[in-house]
Amino acid sequence: MRRLSLVAMIAVAGLMIPASAQAADGVAGVDVSNWTGDIDWAKVRDAGGRFAFVQATEGVDYRNARFDAQYGGAAAVGLIRSAYHFAQPHETDGAAQADYFVDNGGAWISDGQTLPGVLDVEDNPYKDKNGKNTCYDLSPEDMVTWIRDFTTRYHQRTKRPAIIYTTTSWWKTCTGDSTKFGKNPLWLARWGAEPGELPSGWKKHTFWQSADKGPIVGGQDSFNGTESQLKSLANPPAEVTVSGAAKAGSSTRSR
Repeated sequence: MRRLSLVAMIAVAGLMIPASAQAADGVAGVDVSNWTGDIDWAKVRDAGGRFAFVQATEGVDYRNARFDAQYGGAAAVGLIRSAYHFAQPHETDGAAQADYFVDNGGAWISDGQTLPGVLDVEDNPYKDKNGKNTCYDLSPEDMVTWIRDFTTRYHQRTKRPAIIYTTTSWWKTCTGDSTKFGKNPLWLARWGAEPGELPSGWKKHTFWQSADKGPIVGGQDSFNGTESQLKSLANPPAEVTVSGAAKAGSSTRSR
């Protein structure tokens, strides 16, 4: 199966979040894929959702057939949105999958509504089909190289750091608990009442997927901050590129 993505609203004490979307857990959001089907995005917004992750691609041969409708529909009702790529690290190198992702929906645009794209890297769900283990038969060193190649190419193409979606247990097992990706925002998957332990390299999570089923059509996601901070993540300061030798008092700044 393709990974069954989540469409979620955060619930507090069993109640729906009000339209302010400012819950104890942060800002409520959703994530969806082709499996979710058609979505009433106005209903998501009116229930308190403020952002949406939409699956765009997987490997180098799958594109969500509903991506355009889902991604565009989220933006049409004012939600901040992001595309995500489900990694298949055993099939091609990371750079090739980053290119496929960017070319098929994962490109970042400076419209104030688009978050950086997501690299979804997690337990191999196709063990029975591809015969690979949880880590796709890659060593921790090779997995770190694969993720580095993906995130490096994504940044080259978009000038934004890719968000990384993963679980702490998978990260420990399959990357050796690498500390090399702390500059990439973390979307932590852990179903429970608390985010719990984070993978090494991160001091906090940026997003949290807390359950696989929620009160609308899927599971639960939240942004670890305010709605204003969420908007800032979608609309960062422009990168400044300086050519030639640096002069006294000059500097370059990038996210």
